[in-house]
Amino acid sequence: MTTQARRYVQPLAALALLLAAACPPATAVPQPGPLTRIGSAPLNGVQGRLDHMAVDLASRKLFVAALENHSVEVIDLAKRRRVHRLTGINEPQGLLFLPNQNRLLICSRGDGTCRTFDTRTWA
Repeated sequence: MTTQARRYVQPLAALALLLAAACPPATAVPQPGPLTRIGSAPLNGVQGRLDHMAVDLASRKLFVAALENHSVEVIDLAKRRRVHRLTGINEPQGLLFLPNQNRLLICSRGDGTCRTFDTRTWA
């Protein structure tokens, strides 16, 4: 090792020890347990594949795309029941809920459209 290299090693080693002492030790992050079923919500009249979902955490509503039923089912998670159905949507695929605007965006595979609904009025 050259004299010039030795001049940098000692200060770098001291800096590394100082940083190590200043950083708190890593703690283990608790791992979540397996998913467990806590309930269900009947969807009478819905046939075919349930595909994409979105959730409104504030109102505790789950939006479920029923692809072959051409509808989006709105489930009240607290009451565990369907509270609304959006129909006439040709193979709904992508759902996105925008909480700051109370808007649900629904993309349709069947006709390539993207519709927007106000989740307060369903208009």
